[in-house]
Amino acid sequence: MKSWQKRSQAEKDGALAGHSTLATGKRTIINRWLYLSALAIAGFTSLAYAQTTEERLYGCAGFADKAQRLTCFDDLARDVMSNAKPDKISSQSFGLEHKDTGKDLIGVQQAIVKELKKNAYGAMVLTLDNGQVWEQKDTKTMSIHDGDAVFIERGAMSAFYLTAQGNKRMRVARVK
Repeated sequence: MKSWQKRSQAEKDGALAGHSTLATGKRTIINRWLYLSALAIAGFTSLAYAQTTEERLYGCAGFADKAQRLTCFDDLARDVMSNAKPDKISSQSFGLEHKDTGKDLIGVQQAIVKELKKNAYGAMVLTLDNGQVWEQKDTKTMSIHDGDAVFIERGAMSAFYLTAQGNKRMRVARVK
């Protein structure tokens, strides 16, 4: 009898006895897969039941021991403060906040043109005295020179417009 015939005969004998090595291997793989799936589902449901700040606050208030209560409140305050964002946008971040809403945003900024260049498409690229770099986004022509005072104002839908003394306004976007 050849080796493949012996193996086949052993599998038939095992199948008759109620357990085949092939079936046991498949069963083990399926059991492991089910076990890992159950662990993943349990992990995701525990995230869904994560405590809110208010629930943690009430939990801290429930401690009878003063030291435990103080430690709990300190941990809660540390977590809240680490997730807090500053309310006011500084002039250095003007034009970079893009999608932040509900903030007390600066509406107009004044600066002096330090350097004026044109990009490969002929659009103006302005470097201001405060280090900000703004690029023209429309096709309007304006007379702007180094040393000119410019105003950049916030428009609708995250737009920014640059105006200079006695000129029209052009749409710009902050590059840096």
